[in-house]
Amino acid sequence: TLQPVLRSLAQGEFQQPAKTAAAVAGTTVRLAFINGAFRNGSEVIGIDNVQLLATAAPPTVTSVSPGTGPTAGGNTVTITGTHFTGATGVTFAGVAATSFTVVNDTTITATVPGSGAAVTASVVVATPAGSNSANALYTYLVATPVPTLGVWGMIFLTALLLLYGWYSLRRRQDGTTGTV
Repeated sequence: TLQPVLRSLAQGEFQQPAKTAAAVAGTTVRLAFINGAFRNGSEVIGIDNVQLLATAAPPTVTSVSPGTGPTAGGNTVTITGTHFTGATGVTFAGVAATSFTVVNDTTITATVPGSGAAVTASVVVATPAGSNSANALYTYLVATPVPTLGVWGMIFLTALLLLYGWYSLRRRQDGTTGTV
């Protein structure tokens, strides 16, 4: 909405016009300032071209997918929301994303930084128009270690299984059940 403030040269004060007009950012509009001389039946003191500027809205973040990941970071997430065009940064719990790409005005892909602890993180997108409000859309999880066997563990397990199999076969051949 265009609502210029006009200065009355005769009175030296500011006046607010009674009407507003819808306009698109980047559009050039020709304005006539009324006060004094007559032109085509209207009082006119000046005509000028005015370039309209848009006030961009700050971004909003509505979801992060997947919403969990390892404390080491390094995984890629998709951030969904609005007003992402021109984003200058993405943070997880205040730590800058390793990298991010603005796919379009509603989608960003980002590489999650490490956190060092299992925490719920606020995902914040920064643009020249501001940043989104704090949220709890991402959770760092501690990875559960998967037990593994080394070479000697595998050898021991194989030997144990062979002995058990040999013992079981021996008992069947002897006809003993092992009960007293």
